[in-house]
Amino acid sequence: MNNGIYIYGIINSGTRELKGAGWNADAPVYLIPYQDVAAVVSDEEIVDLVHLPKDLLARRLVDHQRVIEGVMGLKHTIIPMKL
Repeated sequence: MNNGIYIYGIINSGTRELKGAGWNADAPVYLIPYQDVAAVVSDEEIVDLVHLPKDLLARRLVDHQRVIEGVMGLKHTIIPMKL
């Protein structure tokens, strides 16, 4: 099993953590700051999305969108990454 870092998007790093972030039960969401921006990420297993069954791909898409909406709900502007 190969693990990697999944990037949901980029925000302004005026904050060091996402308070109230609990949108993805599979993996905690956290920030990796760099200068004046931060990547919104989680630790995930590396998977080949091209060969993933449609139901699992749909679940990943819903999880991805839930995190992005959660970040926006905390009043952050996010530049989302594509699934």
